[in-house]
Amino acid sequence: MDSLMTPHNGWMLLAAACAGGFVGLVKQWREGPTSVAGMRTFSLWTVFGFTSAQLDQTGFPGLMLTAFALLGAGVILFTFTRKTEDGTHFGLTSLVSAPLMFLVGVLIASGHRGYGIVLCILIAGVLGIRDAAHRWSTLLTEVDVRAALQFAFLTGVILPLVPDTTVLGLFNPADTWRMVLLISGVNLLGYVAMRLLGVRSGLALTGIVGGLASSTAVTLAFSRKSREEPENDAACAQAILLAGQSMFVRVWVVVLVLCPAFAWKLFPAFLLVVLTGLAVPLWLARHLPHRNQSDVPTVKNPLHLGIAVKFGLLYAFLVFVVKHVGTTVIPGAFFGVSFLSGLLTMDAITVSLANNIQDATSATELQIAAGGVLVAMAANTLVKTCIALRLGNEAVRKWVVPGSLITLVSIGAGWGLILILR
Repeated sequence: MDSLMTPHNGWMLLAAACAGGFVGLVKQWREGPTSVAGMRTFSLWTVFGFTSAQLDQTGFPGLMLTAFALLGAGVILFTFTRKTEDGTHFGLTSLVSAPLMFLVGVLIASGHRGYGIVLCILIAGVLGIRDAAHRWSTLLTEVDVRAALQFAFLTGVILPLVPDTTVLGLFNPADTWRMVLLISGVNLLGYVAMRLLGVRSGLALTGIVGGLASSTAVTLAFSRKSREEPENDAACAQAILLAGQSMFVRVWVVVLVLCPAFAWKLFPAFLLVVLTGLAVPLWLARHLPHRNQSDVPTVKNPLHLGIAVKFGLLYAFLVFVVKHVGTTVIPGAFFGVSFLSGLLTMDAITVSLANNIQDATSATELQIAAGGVLVAMAANTLVKTCIALRLGNEAVRKWVVPGSLITLVSIGAGWGLILILR
């Protein structure tokens, strides 16, 4: 027993108590005076776990499990027998928190302090976002929840079933599906971020975040909105242009994750395009401030099984072109394929090149591959410009067209910059 009374164990006990007190403080701050368990209770739970683990290791085997069972039984009994003033039972937060905080104390006592502190922080974070989580859940529609479940199904169920082997010497289905999930996941995160920001984010910020999900969808939504609310047409044009630049940034980051060398090859051109592309949106922000507050237009969820399958087919085709036809055999044909791909989506051509450009053996091939990405950027910009021209009002056309022209000129200059920096 005397072996327990060491300075080190004393400091660890204090650390366990402080960890529990920190989580209890977060819960008490969030729930206010009505909080069932606060700093003292949470602190005692971790101390209970710490001392039980210490005694279990020094002559009292089985004590820790017994203490854990007693704690669990006590919390369950308290939770389901005591009622609040309005006659309802207390929530299950304390029921779940008690054994977790007990486990934090056990981990600290067992020498796994880092893991225990991480678990403590996670518990505090979950408790602290209660109100925000409730608020965010009301913003998501049935379609959004179904899309998230669909993504989980495509990842956890379909991916393990896809064969991880080259088919007919053309493409690897598992690699293709992983790229589908990568792009679908990025699109879904951008869409969820846009929905969670809500109306308070304003049109400009919605354009930036929406571009992370689907700049084409943002262009469609804001072009239509400019006709419905002509008093906000300048803000709609600004959001459309910002979505395009945000999409370029997202594409470059994805390439950076897949192939850093190729990403840095593209960096000068992308930086030039994004910086010059901000000229018109910044001018609008300064000279044509929003005259009215406006609701954010509805942007459809970009995650759909049909879209994912089409992207996968396009990606597989482009992988075949890059690996088996190459970029230098018929450069004109390769640029044509890049342009057609860019009319549909920039992701397919950039991801296929990023995954296979490691096989490039010459600077010329790298430059042509970079040119293919820039050609896709130009095609994608043209598509969104045509959407704005067709669906937007006169003011939107007035600002989107020059902004797009600047982007197209910058893409050409970026290609020249890549050739100069060879």
